[in-house]
Amino acid sequence: MVVGTVTLAGPAEAAEPTRVHDTSTSVKVVAVDGDRTLEVSVQQSESAGAFAFARLYGGPAGDSLAGGEGFSEWTNTTFRAEVELFDDAGQPVGTVTVGGTHAMTGDGERDLQKFNDGNIHVVMDHTWTPVSGSNVTASFDGAAWQVVEASGWHMTGYLFVSNPATYVGSGEVVAITDWRGDNVTEFYTDEHGTLNETGLYLQYADNPHNASGVIDLSKRTWNGTFGLFDEEGGLLGRMPATATVVAGDPVRFFSRGRGGYERWTFTPYNVELTIDGPLAPAHVTAQLVRIQYAWNTSPLGGPEE
Repeated sequence: MVVGTVTLAGPAEAAEPTRVHDTSTSVKVVAVDGDRTLEVSVQQSESAGAFAFARLYGGPAGDSLAGGEGFSEWTNTTFRAEVELFDDAGQPVGTVTVGGTHAMTGDGERDLQKFNDGNIHVVMDHTWTPVSGSNVTASFDGAAWQVVEASGWHMTGYLFVSNPATYVGSGEVVAITDWRGDNVTEFYTDEHGTLNETGLYLQYADNPHNASGVIDLSKRTWNGTFGLFDEEGGLLGRMPATATVVAGDPVRFFSRGRGGYERWTFTPYNVELTIDGPLAPAHVTAQLVRIQYAWNTSPLGGPEE
């Protein structure tokens, strides 16, 4: 007699959610000496430690001359930081020292954000309270500079991220695969476009202006307007626009791996777009593709198949 056992794997179980609590304080000190300016950010965090960043600006245009990172020291009421600065060539320029007292002023403002990334639930809950600095001093290589600003924030809060047994999500993007145009030198699309909201942008050939707008690829014919913009991005008005759209046959791919699966669908679209212009219309014939994707994978991963 042969006796055997069969073990069936149960469903994957979700892990404990991730919770990160932190309390931090930040004071920004700005000091000046002639046409030179020092900006020093002094920070402390329960999770990241105590540190400081500094940057030196100077000249008529306020060019960045040097920067560096250093340490900071904190008590319940005081702060101090020292940072050595280096220029772009990595050569030492000097040492910045700042210090003073800090205190929270006013009421805290709560910032609560909740959202889902696929089936992952995220909560960010932070309270920000203004901080003022007083009796603040700043020096560069021992020479005192005039302090013109000393303020910051005190933050307390947490980050929560769920850890589901599988990661589930989906999305889509629209891309241009080919195009040709009349009275057009550039043509491109918003990388975050969707079927119903595909952002398109073009540069006229006969004038320095450009046009941009959003069309709906789900419609066989589309009528609307595009914004007309100058070289600096200023809106000059609206241009009438029309488009015809012909959808091709979708191509689908399915892949198993990493403890789950991925599914991809590629749908081509032929688009003819005409936009009125300040001098003459712009006409584009383009091939676009809508890429849809979905996944269901294990956070622990798995072998590719």
